[in-house]
Amino acid sequence: MGVRRRRAAGRYACGQHRSLYEIRGVCRRRGSAGASVSGAGAARLDIGGHWAEALIREAAASGVVGGYPDRTFRPDAAVTRAELAVLLARGLGLAAADAESSFGDAAAIPLWAAPGVAAAAKAGIVDGYDDGTFRAERTVTRAELAAMAARALRAGADGVPAVSAAAEASAFVDAADIPAWAQASVAFAAAAGLFEGRGDNRFVPTGETTRAEAVKIVLALTKQRAALS
Repeated sequence: MGVRRRRAAGRYACGQHRSLYEIRGVCRRRGSAGASVSGAGAARLDIGGHWAEALIREAAASGVVGGYPDRTFRPDAAVTRAELAVLLARGLGLAAADAESSFGDAAAIPLWAAPGVAAAAKAGIVDGYDDGTFRAERTVTRAELAAMAARALRAGADGVPAVSAAAEASAFVDAADIPAWAQASVAFAAAAGLFEGRGDNRFVPTGETTRAEAVKIVLALTKQRAALS
């Protein structure tokens, strides 16, 4: 499905249906994960009564997060790696980085996400897979989010209390299911108060991170880093 640029500034025709809308100067297929409108101006029709409503509104008011062209936020949809990188870059105020990327699939990273991915990668918060790809549209597991959160905190972690990784990880009912590579990160992030268990205190390491959960973690990270600075 092609994407063709219209001559009118900031307007793009998307796909064969040629539905027109403006998203920060970048065209994305309606309903795609990256088609988000940032800023507080976009009304969100699907967050009323949601457990994260206040957090989403707080993040939107500060320009950290936005909604989709249809004025929804989709809080329970899974967050993608591209979306999370942008959230982290905005929320943590990461210095802008050259959008050029060394990832093997850099051409597949959406234009709207490229600067955020580059900034988060430069800060050492996100990285690629063993094959050198970033996989922008892949969803993020809770174990992966914990690893990113721990990296973000460690940049200024002097004020975070030292804890036993084993002790913290074992607090979750399903601690044995947490991958070895993520155990220290889960322990570190949990000790900092960033993570709680789901349901009956299960961490659910392979569970997908929702957009609402991502907002909660990024806002908490922002406040933690501010307190440590």
